[in-house]
Amino acid sequence: MNSQTYKLLLACLCASLSQAFPQLTANIPAPVSPYIAQIPPYADWVVQTAPGKPTKAGEDKSNPAKSLQVQTTRTKDIRRVIVTGENIRKETWIIGTLSFNADEGDTVAVNDIQIDQYFEFHSLADFPGFSWMNASNYVGVETFDKAACYHFKEKDNEAWIDVKSKLPVALVNGDTTLRYIFNPPPTAVLVLPDLVQRSYDQYNRTYLRAKRIEEDAKHQ
Repeated sequence: MNSQTYKLLLACLCASLSQAFPQLTANIPAPVSPYIAQIPPYADWVVQTAPGKPTKAGEDKSNPAKSLQVQTTRTKDIRRVIVTGENIRKETWIIGTLSFNADEGDTVAVNDIQIDQYFEFHSLADFPGFSWMNASNYVGVETFDKAACYHFKEKDNEAWIDVKSKLPVALVNGDTTLRYIFNPPPTAVLVLPDLVQRSYDQYNRTYLRAKRIEEDAKHQ
């Protein structure tokens, strides 16, 4: 094959690629609000938390022994959160705003997370830690973990958001890096463990009884 024929074939190949994959040659436009997707009703994702900051291309240079992994499975109003790390394993079930810690033997610790002074209802549908993102701190498009991402940066915060899905890829908060890995979503509603189900039923009975007493007191 002579050089002229090779150049012609190469030009044809480039033209074909440009037509078949226009995203390879076209500029990706700046993101518009909302800059990050909400948590899907059916979802399963892992957040890997580790000290340190990622490299420019997103390579993980953290020490696995010092990392913490949080896996969340959501089916509508029910979530199972499993935290694992060095000598750590904690399982929590969340129903609405009620959290049930199922790691206490035959007892379950129940907490209402909306009592927390920093609780906001939108946090049930939003990925926490990204509310600072806006058009003014948008940096541009970067490749992070081999994915095209919108890059935001403000002071000690950095975020990389997948261009196609608008799901988070990574978040830097100070000297801590959080990486997001999304698994296939569950296809059936989560079933509560028996102990958690009994605690939830007991909580509802107690709550309804207290409401009845409160209503009766108003009419006296």
